[in-house]
Amino acid sequence: FQAEDGIRDLVRSRGLGDVYKRQEPVMVSDGPLPASDSLMAIEVDTEGGVHIVYCLGTEGGSIVHRASSDGLDWSSPTEIASGMGGRLVNASMDEHNRLHVVYLIESATNAVGVYYTRSEDKGMTWTTPLLIDGLDDRYTYGYNPHYINVLAQGDQVHIAWHGTPRSQRWHQWSADGGLTWSQPVQLSPNLVYLTNAPAMAFDGEGVLHLISVGAGIEGAGELWDTAVFHMTWRDGVWSPLELVSTEVNERADIAIGNGNTLVVVWDNLIMDDSAQGGRFVILASTKVLNAAPLPLMSPPSPTPTVVFTHSDILTPTPTITVTPLPYFVASDDVGVAQLEGNSLVGVWAGGLFAALLVVLVVLWRRLWR
Repeated sequence: FQAEDGIRDLVRSRGLGDVYKRQEPVMVSDGPLPASDSLMAIEVDTEGGVHIVYCLGTEGGSIVHRASSDGLDWSSPTEIASGMGGRLVNASMDEHNRLHVVYLIESATNAVGVYYTRSEDKGMTWTTPLLIDGLDDRYTYGYNPHYINVLAQGDQVHIAWHGTPRSQRWHQWSADGGLTWSQPVQLSPNLVYLTNAPAMAFDGEGVLHLISVGAGIEGAGELWDTAVFHMTWRDGVWSPLELVSTEVNERADIAIGNGNTLVVVWDNLIMDDSAQGGRFVILASTKVLNAAPLPLMSPPSPTPTVVFTHSDILTPTPTITVTPLPYFVASDDVGVAQLEGNSLVGVWAGGLFAALLVVLVVLWRRLWR
């Protein structure tokens, strides 16, 4: 952002360094891109490198990866998969800088399915794509594998997607960084309807939380009666569906703050006279989890720098006692902190006053002689 002078000085006075200026947009790829959603994913490695994975080509013919250390200069694209109809992609970077990627192929000329691949060298090379779920006679007519998401933490990698028979949510996970995988498990037979990819997050105790939108209130039978649902995965077992809200359209996301505060956001379509076809609003809800809060990280203290100087002639340094003056710090709306005191101003002022007094005494004596 572009800061005003006062704000800039205030930030510097608080030891936060120079204020960042807004960067102009940088062209990462000029496309063409397919006409679909979830076309790209962005992740950051442990060294601050930025990684983007995206679908490329009007028909999603390729999925590529590019990286940057500063967001300005980008690597040449590395092809992850090609020759298919890519429709969406998601990614997650673990603490070992392994980049895990999932994507959907939905094409009339290629096998429809959801796939997983990973890179262990920050995107330079990729493993052979692994088919997570493919279209076959297990699916009800009109349904196929669809929206998929991935989340990695440590050596755990979790994948959740829309699967059989009519967009029920399915889950599969790896305990060794994506080398081997568990058998896929359906989360609930009651959670159906094609919406966006399930959202996942870990809390401070390592419990996996999942949020998804779909029809699924047990006993309600209407596919279009959508709701936001929450589930947890602990010790290999999924909890029952927990209803969050019935006022939802089809998109939801999740985040966990401080290790124990679950935050869910979702969209809702309100039909009224203010806009033709209704208007979208964003809703949110929070829940305190039964998990220990993460320890707060204090900013690192600067290490004082000691500079030694050497002189062949040692000159004794006179000792000066300085009485600090009161100081004043301006309020935040002023925009700059002013600090007075702890200086030699008081000493010089006192010396000047004494000299002036001596001069006045001498002049007074001469005038009265």
